[in-house]
Amino acid sequence: MEKRLRELILKHQDTLQSMCASESESQEVFANQVAHYASSLHTTTQFAEISNQSAVQRFVEIVSIDVDAKTMHNLLSELAKDYADVSSFLSRIGGTPADDINSKKCNGNFVQSAHVTMAHFSQLSQQTLYADYRDIIGHSLTLSITGILIGETVAALSVTLPAQSDTEPPCNVPPSQNTFPHITIWFGEGESASRANELPSLVEKREAVRLELKEPMQISGKFEFWYL
Repeated sequence: MEKRLRELILKHQDTLQSMCASESESQEVFANQVAHYASSLHTTTQFAEISNQSAVQRFVEIVSIDVDAKTMHNLLSELAKDYADVSSFLSRIGGTPADDINSKKCNGNFVQSAHVTMAHFSQLSQQTLYADYRDIIGHSLTLSITGILIGETVAALSVTLPAQSDTEPPCNVPPSQNTFPHITIWFGEGESASRANELPSLVEKREAVRLELKEPMQISGKFEFWYL
């Protein structure tokens, strides 16, 4: 019986392997399940207690500086007046939701929850995320937009962070864990917004363009935790 079973397995080995998930897929599913499970835990032994709080902290996905999406759309329209590459980009994707005078659907996806990602849970532990960023959550600050990077399937605004928040009393702004602080504004169909992280390298490969603004533009933002 055992011999017959081995023969059947060898005979149908290719078919059986095709029914199995790849190692990378299994790892991704496992990581997502662990993160989901971690976010549902409700005892103080799962997460380090922050300060003297006794309440269990929720699982932080990212530390974000949220900005108004409509303001971003209007800003793009203003930039198109002075920068030919921005004008060409908007023409290619059908304009922004704010200036689409023909009521045509824009090509691709404009980010509605516009933000600067300061840190991701894959970069820092939950204890460190809370320790480094907890005190500035809810604080407003002024970001300086210094340029725009445009690729075939993604576009983003490069930003410079201030040293302190605008809220009184001011709070020192922790450094970003990303080497390219930016606001993703658009990504194409079938693409991911996270592709914006690759824009600087795409510029080096001449697969994207980077325009430095003549004068930085100011925009308001607010620090928030995004929970998984």
